[in-house]
Amino acid sequence: MRYLVRHRTDYRYDAPVFDSHNEVRLRPLDTGVQRLRRFAVTTTPRARLFAYRDWLGNTVHYFHVRGGHDRLTVVAESEVEVADPERRSGPGPTVGDFRREAGALREQHHDFVVPSRRVPALPEVARLAPSLAGRPDDEPLHDVAVEAMERTRGRLAYVPRATRVDTPLEHALDLRKGVCQDLAHLGVAILRHMGIPGRYVSGYLRGPDPESEEPPGSDSGQWHEGPGPDRGAGTGEPHPPDPDDPHAFPDAPDFHEEEPAHGVATRRRRPRLRASHAWVEAYLPGRGWVALDPTHTRPIDTRYVKIAVGRDYDDVVPVKGIFRGKGKSRMRVHVDVIQLPESRPEAAEEPI
Repeated sequence: MRYLVRHRTDYRYDAPVFDSHNEVRLRPLDTGVQRLRRFAVTTTPRARLFAYRDWLGNTVHYFHVRGGHDRLTVVAESEVEVADPERRSGPGPTVGDFRREAGALREQHHDFVVPSRRVPALPEVARLAPSLAGRPDDEPLHDVAVEAMERTRGRLAYVPRATRVDTPLEHALDLRKGVCQDLAHLGVAILRHMGIPGRYVSGYLRGPDPESEEPPGSDSGQWHEGPGPDRGAGTGEPHPPDPDDPHAFPDAPDFHEEEPAHGVATRRRRPRLRASHAWVEAYLPGRGWVALDPTHTRPIDTRYVKIAVGRDYDDVVPVKGIFRGKGKSRMRVHVDVIQLPESRPEAAEEPI
């Protein structure tokens, strides 16, 4: 599958702000099944962008707007090609393999087996985690990881807008419901309690999906107000209720005007991805990082576009920064991902 991704973030301030420093993590990753063909990020006001790879391998774009401004827009556009993940045949790693390599895994992937700020060690997680005690050595370790995701989905019901981006995992557990960010954090927490390295993945999921349809009128393009943790150090940066929610999508039509063909304007249906999503990767000995989706309890396939990985959401925030000024702000996020025809000429990949 080939997709065109446009991710637009707009900030508006009721008084000028200045000296704005920002980081953007919106460049899709190149993996064994995903190829980035083109990427560009632009800002208004115009700013010079610098790029680097963080310690997790994510591409980060940094920019600074020095002068006063009452609005800021960040637009990232990508063209990405996704292939079906290879379904390996033959025996995979077993519980016995894990027992023998647990110490080495903990040393090699220390940051993904210990708690993090958004994935704390909680008594409830310990009660939910499948026990490895008494399991036969020849039981597939992948089956145990899938069981962990099923327990995650059984414990947290997916409910759009049930939580916010800054809702602690403990609160989501108390509510017994959450958005995909909460389910991903809980899935990672369960894996880590078992000693299996687990990491958080941000990206996009193609829709519409029967589970992910919002009631009419929902629109992630709406403006949101209120203080947020990722900008302005408490100076008024807002955030959507659940920016990683795959179900908070723009209420836009599935038809897009195309270039005229032989002088006749045509309209053609192009499947859309609806919005952002989050899932989990577990590190299995001999297999590497294996993707699991606790929200839908299904394998990852060509419907998923992978953007960034981290210990938790804090490592993959799409746009974050700080600014100076006392103006209150509003933010609007609009994600538009369109499935493109398969037959397209080769495009040169942009450097980071």
